[in-house]
Amino acid sequence: MDYPAFEDQRVKHLEMIQAVVARLGSNSFLIKGWAVTLAGAFVGLAVNAEDCSLAHIGVASLLIFWGLDGYFLRAERRFRTLAERVRKFDAKIEPFFMGATAGSFIEEFDKKQRWNLSWAGASASWTLLIFYGTLACASLVASFLI
Repeated sequence: MDYPAFEDQRVKHLEMIQAVVARLGSNSFLIKGWAVTLAGAFVGLAVNAEDCSLAHIGVASLLIFWGLDGYFLRAERRFRTLAERVRKFDAKIEPFFMGATAGSFIEEFDKKQRWNLSWAGASASWTLLIFYGTLACASLVASFLI
């Protein structure tokens, strides 16, 4: 399709979706910052106080942030999927539909796509596994060395 086929309403809908995606990405960035800060603080306190339970609290907080970051990534993936469907003129998408996080949005997808758009699938992504896994391993190693 040519660009002239994009009417103003469709472009506005895509802009609304992109604003949500940008906000979700920003939230994910903030979550990662807080995760590093708290984990570092708890490990530092654990080393200073020679109390490994503080490092374990740091690991527990990392797991909570990991889950929250997985939620944001899940929502971002769903809104990106919505944007792609709007871009391709999918007739099943109502004008200005923004319910990408609803369970009914992914019902028509196959099993692999549903996994990628699920909370567990997003939390198990390589980027989150490497980021939070490295922090958790470092915190656990520090707790065992205390």
